[in-house]
Amino acid sequence: MDTCAAPLRYCESWLVDHGRSRLLDAHAARMAASLRPYGVPRTDVLAALLALVDAVPDDGQWFPRLEWCGEHFHQRVRRLGDGAVRSTARLVTGGPDPRVQPRHKGPDFDTQDKLRAYAVQHGGDDALLVDAAGAVTESAYGSVLWWRDGALYTPDTDQVLPGITRAAVLRLAAEDAVAVRRAPIEPAALVDVDEIWLLSALHGIRQVVALDGRTLPAPSGSRRPDWQRRLTELARPAPMWRDPLTASAT
Repeated sequence: MDTCAAPLRYCESWLVDHGRSRLLDAHAARMAASLRPYGVPRTDVLAALLALVDAVPDDGQWFPRLEWCGEHFHQRVRRLGDGAVRSTARLVTGGPDPRVQPRHKGPDFDTQDKLRAYAVQHGGDDALLVDAAGAVTESAYGSVLWWRDGALYTPDTDQVLPGITRAAVLRLAAEDAVAVRRAPIEPAALVDVDEIWLLSALHGIRQVVALDGRTLPAPSGSRRPDWQRRLTELARPAPMWRDPLTASAT
């Protein structure tokens, strides 16, 4: 697979588990919308995405990535090792969000990689980001949600990546008649909520088990096992994606 020679403008990536991908239509729609200002036709986005889908082997777990660097699409296909997909995560507060384009996936990866490296150095898996007022926005590579008194909370901001897994989880909340609320919260207050989730295309829903070195108590009656199962059930084999995605280009 070739790589971008120019700066990365945008990319999409997702989990392929033994030939099955989930929410590929949503990834295609997000990429098409993000590349529209660059004059990239939706049909070109879908063709490039389907070519990458076809390039991923049916065995094992993979994390393909489709990049746009201003002129051409580039493919990356990374095979995942054992234990790459995890059910838990540890967060370390990384400070004010330094990203320039938080609603677009790719342009700030160098900054995000440094933030995650900082978290790893301090015993975490990902860095928790905050806005200028000190309220949580998301992590370097994931959406942050939390539970309190039976309601599911999201950060009170739109300056975050429109997460595909986040949108799917909010649909599950609607299906189960769970109240969803927006609210600002500082990292120090997160230790007092009932449960914290970190969402991403790779892992799905991860239970946050530690924050800034503090181990969090295991929640009782967590919805995570059931909702993670329902997310997994959205995965379909590559041939089943071709017709819906091709049809959406017409």
